[in-house]
Amino acid sequence: MTVVSAWVLLLVTTHMGEPVTFAFLRGCGPADDRERAYDPQARQYSLRVEDVARFQVRAVAGDLEAQPVVLRITGMIDRPEGPLTLHVNDKQYVLHHDKFDKALFRVERRAGVTTIEFLPKAKALLKPGTTFEYVDHYRE
Repeated sequence: MTVVSAWVLLLVTTHMGEPVTFAFLRGCGPADDRERAYDPQARQYSLRVEDVARFQVRAVAGDLEAQPVVLRITGMIDRPEGPLTLHVNDKQYVLHHDKFDKALFRVERRAGVTTIEFLPKAKALLKPGTTFEYVDHYRE
């Protein structure tokens, strides 16, 4: 890696103090008409998803382990066909409020908002290329 490309990567991963940079690929993005998903004062992401959503980790901050990674997500229903799932290599981690790995995540749902906190071991899963998917074809 050249010095210039390393500098560009550093700028991308530390933009606005975001611990993780996401690419919103389908049916998702910042919530509430926000320009950016990350709120540096609250130190969390505000996201919305639609019936079929996919987003991907593009970059992570060098000090990720020292920063909170919290996603507040609107648009998900209580019992979707395919709950939000984190795909890491060949493993899948379900991020549903009734079914999640308590050693890796804290997940709660209140008033239509799902909050997901990544615990230290889960932060290690966040690498460029890691994908999140949500499926709800039968939304009324």
